[in-house]
Amino acid sequence: MDGAGTAWVTGSTSSTDFPITPDGFDTSFNGASDVFVSQLNATGSALVYSTFLGGTNSENGGDLALDAAGNVYVTGKTLSADFPTTPGAFDLVFNGDLTIFWGDGFVTKLGAGPPPATPTLSTLSVSPTSVTGGGTSQGTVTLSAVAPTGGSSVTLSSNNAVATVPGSVTVRRGLPVRPSP
Repeated sequence: MDGAGTAWVTGSTSSTDFPITPDGFDTSFNGASDVFVSQLNATGSALVYSTFLGGTNSENGGDLALDAAGNVYVTGKTLSADFPTTPGAFDLVFNGDLTIFWGDGFVTKLGAGPPPATPTLSTLSVSPTSVTGGGTSQGTVTLSAVAPTGGSSVTLSSNNAVATVPGSVTVRRGLPVRPSP
């Protein structure tokens, strides 16, 4: 648990459609099994963050710890010679022996990073731009950043007394919304 009461978990998955958030460190499944690192909200009812971690073979997440700055440290075992490493890491060479299922241990730090940007309305396009006699038009709302897990509400209005638009739309995380005025 972190200071905000959210739960962090790690483990291993062989599921290519394991729930991963768009801001994950690695959003693609890499091998026979990957480590997952996931954060659940304080009530355990929603995924806040989730990522894969691994190379082209098999990995297992064993444990994790958090520091006061919000960094997450994950430990585990890898059987992948291409497990992601950073320059200056303590050991950059895979020393396992796959013939007897010996792997390497790993410690990975996932940095807290800057807080996510607050989304604002980037563009609103409407097609057709002009309608007459009860016609309809559809619009696309684009945000400046990824919407948070619960979505972002965008307030809409029209200065045309004849045209009506919804008072607001909710842009769900990672999905476009096309309101029908």
